[in-house]
Amino acid sequence: MCQSELTSGALRLLHQPEDPPINTAYLVQRPGSSTNPHVTLVREQLLAAAKIW
Repeated sequence: MCQSELTSGALRLLHQPEDPPINTAYLVQRPGSSTNPHVTLVREQLLAAAKIW
């Protein structure tokens, strides 16, 4: 995500562990239809992106 900044020297890598951390995010939604269209949009985008993870 910040390869160009690392390459240019704007950022410097301080530590690179053998086993990098896994960043996990969760989207929780109540059962039934959502009344908030933004929650529905985020859910749909995550499901679409997850197909290529």
